[in-house]
Amino acid sequence: MTGRDLPEEGQRNLAAGAFSLLTTLIFVLVFTSGRLATEPVSPLQVMFLRFAGGFVTILVIAALRKESWRSLQSRHRTKQVFRVLAGGLGGAALIFGNMHMPIVDANAISLLNVVFAVSFGALILGDRLSGRQIAGGLICLMGAAAVMASRGAFSAFDAGYLIPAFVVVLGAVLMGVESIFIKVLTTADRPMVTLAHANFFGMLLLAIPALLTWQSWGVTNLVLLLLGPMAILGQYFNICAYSLAKVSVLAPLSYASLLFAALIGWLFFEEIPSAGVVLGAGLIAMGGAVIILSRR
Repeated sequence: MTGRDLPEEGQRNLAAGAFSLLTTLIFVLVFTSGRLATEPVSPLQVMFLRFAGGFVTILVIAALRKESWRSLQSRHRTKQVFRVLAGGLGGAALIFGNMHMPIVDANAISLLNVVFAVSFGALILGDRLSGRQIAGGLICLMGAAAVMASRGAFSAFDAGYLIPAFVVVLGAVLMGVESIFIKVLTTADRPMVTLAHANFFGMLLLAIPALLTWQSWGVTNLVLLLLGPMAILGQYFNICAYSLAKVSVLAPLSYASLLFAALIGWLFFEEIPSAGVVLGAGLIAMGGAVIILSRR
């Protein structure tokens, strides 16, 4: 069956799924940047530079499109601020986790945001879960468990592990909240408006906390500024995804971050993927396909 043969909702879910997977890959790279950095950096420093680079990118795009700053104003600024606060602090929590615990472990714990996002979607937005969506989510969960088991996730659960793990759990709650705000704002503001507010308010809200925790003034900061354009692309894909499909369809696809995290671990930290990672990849892909092609 080709994309053209699918029902309209199936085509929307297919496109939304592709956007969501691209978003996931981009943000795994963003959230592991603190560990990949060649100089010491703080999580809030990374997030501030990401938002600053993103804001400059938005200004350049707006100038090229001959849009004024006034045209990018939102009538829903309060929601935009809360969305940015949740996403910014949630992102900083995941960066902290990636810097202080195994990458797969941190990304595995962060996937609790799927549970929170789907739960908030059902409670706040009235989303209803179909049997196929539940089945697809369970298949994704099985894949995630296979990847975690093969990578030895949670094998070193000592006191030094508890703090970053707890921080990542809080980050997962915040990212679940952000998903709801994104879904609401896709029907209220156009993507450029949401992106402008996300990066402007993110830069303002994190400026002082970032300066208080700043660790390096070297060239690494210039590289981290490039996270801005990357994040803009990821945010745009995310907005496109949520404009096409429900939270309950998209949230479980976040399990793909485990695969991307395992790949980064292999490429940069010589962590060789095991048979369990390959099995988990297949299960997550299968579960994602079930979710994407599901109907209400």
